[in-house]
Amino acid sequence: MTIGKDKIIINIQGENYQFNYIGNLEFSDMDYLKFNEEVLSSNKELVSYLKKNGYTKEKIMFEKPFCKFRLNQDNDEAGVYLWVYKNKIRYIGITSNLHKRFYEYGNILACQIFKDGRSTNCKMNIYANKKNIAIYFLNTNEFDKNIIKVNKTKRRKIEKLLINNLEQLFPEKVELLNYNH
Repeated sequence: MTIGKDKIIINIQGENYQFNYIGNLEFSDMDYLKFNEEVLSSNKELVSYLKKNGYTKEKIMFEKPFCKFRLNQDNDEAGVYLWVYKNKIRYIGITSNLHKRFYEYGNILACQIFKDGRSTNCKMNIYANKKNIAIYFLNTNEFDKNIIKVNKTKRRKIEKLLINNLEQLFPEKVELLNYNH
């Protein structure tokens, strides 16, 4: 595996995967978002929505403050992405739309903090908190431009292959967070 400023090349089972650097997370100067019982109960519209949908204070999983960030990239391609921090791969994920995926990570909604919410979004947001995280991306649309199902299968296959092999093959360059599916 070669980690460079512009790309990461990973060879597993005789196949090369080239992830191109697409940018670093950019953090907003706005205050942190904090969802806790006090904050949630002060917003009547939100309380009504949460009650109507079965959310209760007992189901709150995350009371840590969330940061707001974005990936300065309008890339709506499908693929596999890497979070790299201090020259180590920390997270491997797949997406059908890169821009949308990072919008979800950087803009936590109240309903996501509950047990049946989007826990990976919350965990990654908390991890990202003002860190200089570089994002690398492998566009899987280049494999099968017109076949979405094959494309999704290919993304999932690459993600699993990387998750199952990288830490063992390159322990000095990979330290995965335990947030993958």
